[in-house]
Amino acid sequence: MKCKEEYSGWSLGRQLQVSFVTTTFFLSAVLVLITKFQLDWLRDSLLSKTHDVLANSITDQMGTLAREKSAVVEQELDNDINFVKQLKELDKTMLGWGNYKDPIIVPNAPIMDNDISSSSLSLNEYGVKVTYATGVFQTRIDPISTDGELLMNNSAAMDQIYPVLNRKKYLAMYAGFATDEIIHYYPGKIFSDSSYTPIVQEWYYSAINKEGSIIITEPYTDTDSEKLIFSISTAIANAKGVSGIDVLASSLQQPFINVTILDSGFMFLISSGGVVIYAPESWAYMGTAFRIYDQTLTGISQGQWNRWILDPDPYNRFSFSDINGTEYYAVINPVYPANMPNITHYVMSCAVQSETEDMLDSISNNYQNTYYAIFFMILGIAVAVFIVITTCAYFITRKTSRQLKNIETVFSRITHKGLFPNLIKGIGADVLLADSSGMKNLMEASLDKVDKIRDLEDQYESYEWGLTRPADKYLFTRWNERLYPLNWHNEKQMSWRHVLPKLTKIGQETRPS
Repeated sequence: MKCKEEYSGWSLGRQLQVSFVTTTFFLSAVLVLITKFQLDWLRDSLLSKTHDVLANSITDQMGTLAREKSAVVEQELDNDINFVKQLKELDKTMLGWGNYKDPIIVPNAPIMDNDISSSSLSLNEYGVKVTYATGVFQTRIDPISTDGELLMNNSAAMDQIYPVLNRKKYLAMYAGFATDEIIHYYPGKIFSDSSYTPIVQEWYYSAINKEGSIIITEPYTDTDSEKLIFSISTAIANAKGVSGIDVLASSLQQPFINVTILDSGFMFLISSGGVVIYAPESWAYMGTAFRIYDQTLTGISQGQWNRWILDPDPYNRFSFSDINGTEYYAVINPVYPANMPNITHYVMSCAVQSETEDMLDSISNNYQNTYYAIFFMILGIAVAVFIVITTCAYFITRKTSRQLKNIETVFSRITHKGLFPNLIKGIGADVLLADSSGMKNLMEASLDKVDKIRDLEDQYESYEWGLTRPADKYLFTRWNERLYPLNWHNEKQMSWRHVLPKLTKIGQETRPS
């Protein structure tokens, strides 16, 4: 209340300036607050959706990467499968089981593994003593039957073909037979196990049981080289034998080496049975055959793995934690070689979840910096606008303030003379017209008001009031709380002591005596 009274006591010009500045300040403050609330809303809305968008984007990229790597593995396996098919046709031809009954290559005498000269053997790059000049035969059956002798004599022609077909990625090429349990093996070596028989090997009995199909075995560790390998085989001519190769698992690992997802993510190549063919070097089990669902090593249970591969859609994201507690996102894509009816392998892309959160934090920090930049820019603009408007208002209202001050002065002087005669005398109202630029209508209205006061005063002056005020006319009520004139007929200033006792209350019907 006190502030209101104090404000009312200010000049009109000052009140105008203060009102203008205060309004500008509040408008600027509202602008800044609206900007802040909008930025806060945008931040919350953005960050709440960024996590899902970012995770989905990473999942899409992981799925795309898994499909690309799957295509590379499929192409590699297709080449190996075609190689085995060609090898089977050559074996069939050399054995006389095809269209050609007579041998098209004159074979050398078959060489048994225990007859090969040790001096002809040398260590290969895998640490196994072999010769790439010829293959060898091995059987645990003794003596060899006539059919067995004939089979070895015919198959020995392959010893001239094996060196031509040899590939670095193939650890061995061979043909196995039920006849005397013979195996023709290239490169030539001395079998460490004299009781070795092909008919109990997965590559053999699986191919015999599925004649016409290509068999890809689960990866296993080769006894001699201790390398992780898998076998590809197919039956020969009505299941009379099996042609096959041992493929180094490392031949499928190359596409995955040095692949990093985000900062420390990686990829797995996994057989259909769950054996890990490729794992990153950061996993201590690199180079050993372990299963992806070995929970003590990977943190993935067999139940989890079985659920994942039911629908290995590259756009489905799975989560798991390894034995160290690191949480991962995973995307799985199947490998379908062109000549295989079933899935042979899986490619799994893995990304560390915390790195996704780090990206989100980075986005949040970048947004926060942008947030502050925008906020302080708006704040600076608001302050600048406030200063400019305040300055302009000051200079613009100076003249208006002066003009209002003139009006205020005129009427204030009239009011202050309210109990005395000659209200208008000496007021100098002409100053209003002298400074009426921009407020001409108001100035003219003020002058008109002064003129009306003068006219009213003239009317009162021409009336004989008596001692102080009319006893029978209440024209004085028009001056109530405004002006109280004395009249012309008694210009002498009266004392309050003489006048006040004779005043009567407004509205009182009694007349003075």
